[in-house]
Amino acid sequence: MQVSWSPNHDDKFFTFGTDLCLYRVNDLRDENLLNPKEEGMKISDRTYASLMQIATDVQYKCVAWRPNNSPDHLLAVGLSSGRVQLSCFGKVGSDDPIGLLEKEFVLRHPRPCNFLQWNPVETYLLAEGVERYRQDSSILIWDVCAQPSDYPAHLDRKSSAASADAATVFITKPLYELGSSETSHSLAWFYSSPRSIVAGMNNKFLRIFDLREPSRPQIQTTTKFISNVCVDQLFDNRVASCSENLIAIWDTRNFDKPVLTQQQNRNVLKVSWSAARSGLLACISKDSPSFHVYDFHHFASGADELDPPFVERYVLPSGPNYISSFDWHPTQANRLLTVTPSGAVTDVRLAERVAICWSPDIYLTWACGSQVRQFHSIKLCKEASDDISVKMRRRALKGYGISSAVEDNIKCVGGEEKLRKLWIWISTMKDLHSNKSGLRFHRCSHPYVGVSSILKAAPQSPARQEFWSWQGMESHSNEQSQRKVYKSEERFTVLEMCGWSFNRESLSLPIIDKLENDGLLEQAAAVAVFHLKLERAINILKRGADVKGTKMSDGTGSNLNVFAMALSGFSDEKNTIWKELCANLCSTISHPYLRAIFYFLTTTDENYEDILNDPSLELSDQIAFACMFASDARLLEYVDQLTLKYISDGNPCGVFLTGLSEEGIRLFVSYVDQTYDVQTAVVSLIQAFSTSDLSKNGQIQLWIETYREFLNRMRLWKERAEFDVFLCKQERTREQQAQLYICCNFCGKSISFESLDNRNRVMNSNTGSGPPIKPRINCCPSCRKPLPRCALCLLHMGTPSGTSRARSGRIWQWLPVFQAHRKWVAGALPGKA
Repeated sequence: MQVSWSPNHDDKFFTFGTDLCLYRVNDLRDENLLNPKEEGMKISDRTYASLMQIATDVQYKCVAWRPNNSPDHLLAVGLSSGRVQLSCFGKVGSDDPIGLLEKEFVLRHPRPCNFLQWNPVETYLLAEGVERYRQDSSILIWDVCAQPSDYPAHLDRKSSAASADAATVFITKPLYELGSSETSHSLAWFYSSPRSIVAGMNNKFLRIFDLREPSRPQIQTTTKFISNVCVDQLFDNRVASCSENLIAIWDTRNFDKPVLTQQQNRNVLKVSWSAARSGLLACISKDSPSFHVYDFHHFASGADELDPPFVERYVLPSGPNYISSFDWHPTQANRLLTVTPSGAVTDVRLAERVAICWSPDIYLTWACGSQVRQFHSIKLCKEASDDISVKMRRRALKGYGISSAVEDNIKCVGGEEKLRKLWIWISTMKDLHSNKSGLRFHRCSHPYVGVSSILKAAPQSPARQEFWSWQGMESHSNEQSQRKVYKSEERFTVLEMCGWSFNRESLSLPIIDKLENDGLLEQAAAVAVFHLKLERAINILKRGADVKGTKMSDGTGSNLNVFAMALSGFSDEKNTIWKELCANLCSTISHPYLRAIFYFLTTTDENYEDILNDPSLELSDQIAFACMFASDARLLEYVDQLTLKYISDGNPCGVFLTGLSEEGIRLFVSYVDQTYDVQTAVVSLIQAFSTSDLSKNGQIQLWIETYREFLNRMRLWKERAEFDVFLCKQERTREQQAQLYICCNFCGKSISFESLDNRNRVMNSNTGSGPPIKPRINCCPSCRKPLPRCALCLLHMGTPSGTSRARSGRIWQWLPVFQAHRKWVAGALPGKA
């Protein structure tokens, strides 16, 4: 049982076995197209095949549908005697303007017909393959438009006498005859060269014929792959054939051997290229319920080919039933028909392979068959705007990390609070290190040191202990009401980093005034309390209550008044009702700094763990608080705990503890692993490692190259170039390789004499004072061939490339020839640049 789509209609096909049946394909979703009186069968979940006509009186061996709708449904039927009849489903007469129907093409000697193939371009040509018989040809090319008068009369009369139907027109002479005394097995027409065919012959040849010169084949190769020859009509150079259980793919531009051979489990029954997509090949095997589809991307270029040249798919359309034949749809690339020996037809639609790709500008693009679709992910998905690649691209366009002004980087990070704090710390450390007004950073190797490095930089002497009284409560102060404060040189340095100080005399501090001006009233009041300036804290809360009370209607101002009133009743005596009540209510206070105030006021025995372990407080305030009120052992233990926590969390705010050091690199490794933000790691670390040995750290170099590749993939060429310039300025120890040099015409190597220059410099230093000896040479230092001469003064090229003077001057300063004459005779100088 065979099946074939109509080459002229998208919705018609025929099957032929014992009967020849014509079907129309209807959509099951459109019930108006279904005729309950018509016979048919369901061929898929979406389609139904209605039987249009059936022919039972033809004993045929092969059938071919003419790719032309004039007349419609014209079939060439090959008989076992070798005759070819042209018949048609439908009406006759006006539908046949050129009189093709009822024509019959007769052989000189009857032989079985093996195949029929219509020319897809010149549709009046029909190729027939027959069995071998003596000296007769096995491939006949018929002109279906020919008339009997075009041929010798005695042949036509003889054919007519042998026929019982006087209305039949007999044609006995082919237009072309090929393969004399040979056997033909299969044939296919070329689409771009409609007068060329490829045929499998004599069980051992594949031959390409040009009908304009049919006496001999144009190309021939010896092979056993002579069955089911077919040509990819969208790429004529690609030919497929088979033999037993092997499929061969040929390239007609190199026809000596197949470019690819694919093995099947059983003998191959049929192979066919898709008519709607280039490189799509299907095949079926004997007694197999499935078929294979190969999607060829390219031809393998050799033994070193790593990727397979095709994608193989396995399709099971009809369950356990064997497939006897199939045919591709003429216009839909992913659709074909299969038929079983019992005549069950299945309409198979192959699911398209979807290739998805993110474009550098955050477009999601995918290819599905012949269509390419694209949408902007940020416009359709708000979550995509938080993707790290989007953020990095947005920052790069704003100049992130390539400005010497840290404030510009703070603006680039926008609302990313952790990165904003990172750059605020970098800015603060840079200002403190450049300030020469007595700040204690002169011992640090570079400005971006962390708290851990400062506290562990040198063996410490025990911190001094002082007892401070509450400012504004001197009349009520006693030994019990005083707070113990620890002081040392290292603690003083850390407090400067945090903006705090050990100033106990002044009524306020710059950090307190700054926080109050920024509207951070609760934090300002807490810092004032931690410095034992209780009266200042009460005034901040009262002033804040007045400001917030006039601007806000949520009761915030009234709450600050309540806290100010509570502070005014503070007494540092133990076991008071005030302390007991406030200690019980501390956990109910929502604001972290207000809660910390009352923890500090109600604590006993210098137990400040509730403040030190509160993650809602700023890290700088916690460290400064520990430097003032924690013992030496507790301070180092606390800093180590925080450092490990921030490194494990990958929190960039932890550079306050680690600094931009080896420990800081560990922090950024964890940060990059969790956020993939290699951009921030690079632009922040190169701030500190510009002149340090850490600039040669392999991890940093890997991040730098990764970020440069990211900018290139984003097509941010200008930003990449600006980053390279900034990087070169920062890495002052990095030597740039020469990109322009003079090379020898014979060996092609650079004419560089830096080693000779250094040797002369040493000789000058050993022989005494005097001007340095200028190296002048006459030959290439590598191959010793003579250097070119000036055409006027015949001097050799004397000043080698690579010297400092050559780098700083213009091109003519590299050569004494230019210095002397400012001229160059190109024909006389064989050297090249």
